Amino acid sequence: MFQRTWRDTGLLALAIALGLAVYSLSQLLAHPLLLVLAAIVIASAIAPIARFVERWVPRVVGVLVVYLAVALVLAGIGWLIIPALVEQAQQLVDQAPSLADQAERWVEDQGVPIQGNIGDQIRSALTEGAQTIILLAPSTFSAGLEILLVVAMAAYLTVSGPAMLEFVLTLFPPDRRDYARNTLSEVSQTMGGYVRGSIIDGAIIGTITWIGLMLLGVDFPIVLALVAFIGELVPVLGPIIAAIPAIGIAATDSLTLALAVAGFYFLLQQFESYVLLPAIMRQQADIPPLLTLVALLAGNALAGFIGALLAIPLFGGAFVLFKRVAVPALRRENQAPEHPHDFEGGGRPA
Repeated sequence: MFQRTWRDTGLLALAIALGLAVYSLSQLLAHPLLLVLAAIVIASAIAPIARFVERWVPRVVGVLVVYLAVALVLAGIGWLIIPALVEQAQQLVDQAPSLADQAERWVEDQGVPIQGNIGDQIRSALTEGAQTIILLAPSTFSAGLEILLVVAMAAYLTVSGPAMLEFVLTLFPPDRRDYARNTLSEVSQTMGGYVRGSIIDGAIIGTITWIGLMLLGVDFPIVLALVAFIGELVPVLGPIIAAIPAIGIAATDSLTLALAVAGFYFLLQQFESYVLLPAIMRQQADIPPLLTLVALLAGNALAGFIGALLAIPLFGGAFVLFKRVAVPALRRENQAPEHPHDFEGGGRPA
């Protein structure tokens, strides 16, 4: 009895030590692992395009062509909008204190007590922001190197993807390899499809926002369109937060314009929720909305904003594995009947 107690105590201590070691190692490798996961998600998004180009050229050449085309498209978009974006952003920074003073006067006219001067607070925030940007210059350089590293890893994964898949399939019995191939293909399609769908959705919404705000006569339409594009990458809260600056800027002109902008964003969200997103995500990915929200919260808690963006496609891929591997195994174990419509999702919440 005494020896058994010592043995159990020793096993418990060993388990605790291993748990602490794994936790420490995970903390040490968290950032590199995040970069690898980002590369996997990007490679999943690019892979179908590379397969399409592979019909005419070797895969390595096709992957290089695809990544070069993406870089050229981004550079072209930047060349078209960055000058106007920088100009409008500078105007917004210059006018921010004046806009804050107008907002302060409007609040005071409504009889709402405020503490301090909003304009002074805005000026102080802009000064601190400029200082922060200067201090973050080395970090920005490091982030640029990490982006290049992620893109290089993604390109390598895209090139070597088929060979890696064939190697993984050798780990399965011959009669299960087709099922394993289809499952892994669905995992890749779900992860990459979500990324492609989100970017397509954000680009369309950003373009419509730019055109709509120009027609309404709202200042800084390109800046606000970029905010709308970024907001679309974050389900539920992103589009709502993206609408707030536009409504606030319009309110400095007139209450009528602010109401018109609010109505425009409301109608845009209805169009996205009921027309655009279902049409895009039905073709690209099928992730249940509840899983999207859980992934968003979990990713943000673990790795901040970038973690939240990566968590959604990764959770989607894990959900496919659960649906295609764990669920059939549990049904066989419990002798439960198959169900033809398991977890039909509907993309993501708008």
